Amino acid sequence: MVDLTIDQRLDRLEDLEEIRKLKHRYLNACDLKQPDKVLDCFAEGAIHIDYGAIGCFDNREAFVDVFVMMGCHAHVLDLHHGANDEIEIHSTQKASGRWALQYFNQNLEAKSIMLLSGIYSDSYIKCSDGKWRMDSCVFTPLTAMTGSIDDCKSTSLALGGVE
Repeated sequence: MVDLTIDQRLDRLEDLEEIRKLKHRYLNACDLKQPDKVLDCFAEGAIHIDYGAIGCFDNREAFVDVFVMMGCHAHVLDLHHGANDEIEIHSTQKASGRWALQYFNQNLEAKSIMLLSGIYSDSYIKCSDGKWRMDSCVFTPLTAMTGSIDDCKSTSLALGGVE
């Protein structure tokens, strides 16, 4: 491995932190039903998003359209927890990462609950504005548990206006 200068090492650390913040921003925007913020987490133009049963998308707008249709309703409550990140910087403009996801969903209208876990495999590019964005995101489910709210002792709080 080539030795890096102090400045290069600092740049790499800053890039790692910016990529972590990007993924956190994405997960929080999904939970808070903020389609514009979800859109901004992905690069413009041709990208690759593969969310299995939800669909495969070759641009961010098509993905966000489905996100709005499926998740942006007051009766849909989501909670995404991303952890165990492994990020590799390939160059000053490219990186990749793997994240574990724990996802909880309540649909108050359908009276359903779902607990899902899986792995995100991402690739990132630094765009012309200097911000890191995802240009590929593939989710591989590992476990899933579904049920009815009626079968659980559960209390659901719908919080309106959370920003």
